[in-house]
Amino acid sequence: MNKSVAILLALALAGCAQEAVQMAGAGDSLQRAWKDQPTGYLVGSIGRIKVDFHSAQEMAICQRDFGQIATLKYRVLFDGVETRQIDEADYVGESFSLALPAGDYTICGSGWGPGGSLAISLKVEAGKLNYIGRYVRVMGSRPGYLGLLEETGGYWRVKDQPAADLPYIVQRDPKLAGLPVVSALPRKEDLPSPQFTR
Repeated sequence: MNKSVAILLALALAGCAQEAVQMAGAGDSLQRAWKDQPTGYLVGSIGRIKVDFHSAQEMAICQRDFGQIATLKYRVLFDGVETRQIDEADYVGESFSLALPAGDYTICGSGWGPGGSLAISLKVEAGKLNYIGRYVRVMGSRPGYLGLLEETGGYWRVKDQPAADLPYIVQRDPKLAGLPVVSALPRKEDLPSPQFTR
């Protein structure tokens, strides 16, 4: 690729904020059913270790009656070209906030990794920021065709870092400033190994 084209593309992407939450297809019926219920916010961040350039980190959030309701995601366009709301020495990612009625939810899938069903319990309390953690994708890799890296497996490292993540969450959604924060981090024993670790 021409170096000037790559620079222009990177500059264009630098001005675009990545949306870390994508609502699922339940859409209209979900919004109507929850319209007048008290809400809380599911908050945290999702990303990767800094030396890992794999393209997609995502997790699905489900609710018992509606199934998958949202996807938490962090994407890389191609090696090293990405918007980075959070850019630290060992982590790059995006914060997220998802307004939900008080109740029980699950992390019900991730965009990669071992097959099988996933059901990591989460709880949302109304009127609060329910911090579920920093989800860091750690991938193994090896040189492949033409020297490009190939994935060889990996896992999610779940970190309890609200002090690091909350400024980014409020930066993304300023109306959340001042709301009380509660820990909604999944318990270590509820995280399926080896796909998740804490």
